[in-house]
Amino acid sequence: MPKQGAKKTALITGTSSGFGKATAKLFAKKGWNVVATMRRPEAEKALVGLDNIFVTSEQEYIKHMRSQFFPKTKSNAAIPINTKIKK
Repeated sequence: MPKQGAKKTALITGTSSGFGKATAKLFAKKGWNVVATMRRPEAEKALVGLDNIFVTSEQEYIKHMRSQFFPKTKSNAAIPINTKIKK
């Protein structure tokens, strides 16, 4: 993960090509820490190795955020499909 501190951090999704990749490079060039997410980070070559860019998959980033900030979260809002709701 990018270093925390005085720098701002941008989370940019869809960074494997196009606007996402260009945006990640632009923010990094301007001194931001960048979390660049994409479906297949193992195939990325252009962004990997740049100092302030962290490349990961969307799923791995979500897992990381859940474990860091919501380690004991449980959903209690689900209702089983076959449940009849009383009015």
